[in-house]
Amino acid sequence: MYVKLGFLSANITWGAMKISVSSTKSWQPRTPPRKQAKVERLSESPLQDRSLKQMSRNNDQADLPLPASVLAMFPEVEKGPADDPGLHGGRVRSFAHERGIWATHVHLSCAGGEDLNEFVDRLLDVTATLGHFSRQDDFHVSLSHTVVLRHHWITPFVDSLRELLHSFSRFSFVANKVNIYTNQERTRTFLGLAVTGGNHQLENLVTQVNEALHEFHLPSFYKEPSFHVSLAWCVGDLSASFDDSIKNKLQAIIDDFQDISEVFHFKVECVMCKAGNKHFTVPLH
Repeated sequence: MYVKLGFLSANITWGAMKISVSSTKSWQPRTPPRKQAKVERLSESPLQDRSLKQMSRNNDQADLPLPASVLAMFPEVEKGPADDPGLHGGRVRSFAHERGIWATHVHLSCAGGEDLNEFVDRLLDVTATLGHFSRQDDFHVSLSHTVVLRHHWITPFVDSLRELLHSFSRFSFVANKVNIYTNQERTRTFLGLAVTGGNHQLENLVTQVNEALHEFHLPSFYKEPSFHVSLAWCVGDLSASFDDSIKNKLQAIIDDFQDISEVFHFKVECVMCKAGNKHFTVPLH
């Protein structure tokens, strides 16, 4: 390491990183006469020349490691812990966990009362013969795929949603037809209620959400989405197990609840965005 104090110059070498600062004045280091003579004498011997060159190469290959403070200036993506499906009901991630990457999903929350919960219990009694279906943590209608956002993109993304939806009017929709769905990877099966009234408003919502996704180079939602209220899920692709007999039993339960209109009518007053463990509300006009 060589340093010249004052306003003239500074030259610092650490490993492979070199930082130089020069003033407007020209300045050249001077080697004492004795040191110059020593270098000249060494260079007169071919054997010594080869030794010096070898030492130089060894020094280049054995650079000191950069200090932690410097490495922190250029962080690399750190791999997260190995995925353990047993920790989340057997579900398999659709993308690898990485530090600083947040799974993000835009949706409508479809909160229901006791009647809706009783209705779902009746459906799960029928599906119990096919596999173990778990009730959704929250009944919802998806408006996007599950996408990945870097942590510093989350707030700008939510702000974009708010700007695009600030004049969007509130509305209601109807979902009263049982249907079976699978995710893109076909690793989970979902029990849902297909939307039968209000699709046009939902399509307009998705158009705005897609615009926000495009700003961050994220994939759009399905070109022709099948809107539905997700009620329960099961690990694996069980869609082939739902034959006409099972579907008829499920539809019969819907018929029993037709007189309770609140079960199948849902009001939309806001759009929800979930990023990791953070929940954001985007109110409609």
